[in-house]
Amino acid sequence: AVKSVRFIVNGTTFRTENTSPYAINGDTPSGCYKKWYVNAMPYTLTVIAYSGLNATGTVSASFTRTFTIVNQASKMEENSIESPVEESSLQLYPNPNTGKFIAEYYAPEVNNLTIKIYNHLGQNVYTNEKLEFVGELKESIDLDAHPAGMYFLQMQHGDKRILKKIIVKD
Repeated sequence: AVKSVRFIVNGTTFRTENTSPYAINGDTPSGCYKKWYVNAMPYTLTVIAYSGLNATGTVSASFTRTFTIVNQASKMEENSIESPVEESSLQLYPNPNTGKFIAEYYAPEVNNLTIKIYNHLGQNVYTNEKLEFVGELKESIDLDAHPAGMYFLQMQHGDKRILKKIIVKD
C-alpha cells in the first residue's frame, strides 16, 4: 500500500505528500487543491510512491513525464473543437465522490453530445456519445476502476463545450 509520494521536478524534490489523494501542491483542507504556479518552460516530473511515510520504505511505483508549459491554452486532444467553455449548465454530484457520480445537463436543441473524462495525465478514461441528443441528461458515471485523484469531465454538445473538475476520493 502507498503511504507517501515524492514529487521531483527537474531533478529536485518539490514535495513529499503523506495523505491520499496525493497532490503536487497539496490539498489542505482535504479536497481543496492548491494551484501550482509555474513558469512557461519544459519540465520533467517524476512521481515515486513509497510504502512508508515521508518517502521511506519500499518504492512501489515510479512514473516520469516530460512536458512543456506554454503561455496559451492547450487542447485536451488534437481533434477537440475550439469553442467557448461554459460551466453553469452542467451539474456533477456528489463532488468530491468515491468514483460514482451523476452528470446532469439540459440540451435545448438537437446535437451530438459527447462526454469524456480525463485523468490528471490527460489520458482519456471514459467516453460516452449520444447522437442527436436533446432534452434532459441524467447520466450515472462510475470511475470505480480508476484510482483516487483529480479528473476532468469534458462535455461537447454542438458548439458548446463544458469542462469541469471531478475529485475521486478513497
